[in-house]
Amino acid sequence: MDIDDCLKHLDDDPFVLFDFISREVSMSSKQSKTQVQESSMTDTLASALDELRELALNQPMLENIDKVEYREKVEAAMRKLDMFPKDIDQDLDNRIRSFIKLFENAAEVCHKKSSTIELIKQVDGEKKEALEKLQRTKDIVCQLDEVIEKRKPKIKDIEKHQKEVKDAMKKLQEELNELEKEKEKMESANMKCSSKKAELMESAKYVSYTLGTTFKHLA
Repeated sequence: MDIDDCLKHLDDDPFVLFDFISREVSMSSKQSKTQVQESSMTDTLASALDELRELALNQPMLENIDKVEYREKVEAAMRKLDMFPKDIDQDLDNRIRSFIKLFENAAEVCHKKSSTIELIKQVDGEKKEALEKLQRTKDIVCQLDEVIEKRKPKIKDIEKHQKEVKDAMKKLQEELNELEKEKEKMESANMKCSSKKAELMESAKYVSYTLGTTFKHLA
C-alpha cells in the first residue's frame, strides 16, 4: 500500500495514513541514522530530523493538529529540513514529503472538523432556541386552554339565559299576536257599529223630517 492508496481509505479509517507514515518514518529514521553516520550529516540536520521524528511518532497528530503550537513546531522542523536539500537522499525526501502530505491532509481534516463542530454548535443553538420557542408557545396554548375552560360554564349560563329570553320573547310574540287579533276583531266590530250608527242616524233624520213636516201641515 502506498500513500495514494492510504488517501483513498481515509473515509474508512482516518488513521490508515498515519499508521503508514509512522512505519515509513520509523524506517526512514533508522536509515537516516545510518546515513548520518555514513555521510557525516551535520548536527543541525540530525536535530531537525529528530524534531520531525518526535512530532510524527511520539505525539498523536490527530489529537494535536488543532493546536497552533504543534502546527508551528512541525512547520519549523520542515523549514529546517528545507535548508539541507543536498544532504537528504531521495528515499528519505519521499518519506518526508509523505509526512508533509499527511500533515496537510490532517490539517484539512482538522479544519473541516472544526467547521463541522461549529456547525453542530450552531444547529444545536438553533435547535435549543426552537425548542424554547415551542415550549413558550405550548405554555401559552395551555394558558389559553385554561381560560377557555374557565369561560365554558359562563358561556353555558349565557346560552341558558338566551334560551329563556328567546322563550319569553316567543311567548310575548304569541301574546302580541293574540292581542293584535283581538284588536282587529274589536276594530271590525266598531266599524260595524259605526255603520249601523250611521244608518240609524239617517233613519232618525228621515223620521224627524217627516214628523216635522206633518206637524207643519196640521198647524
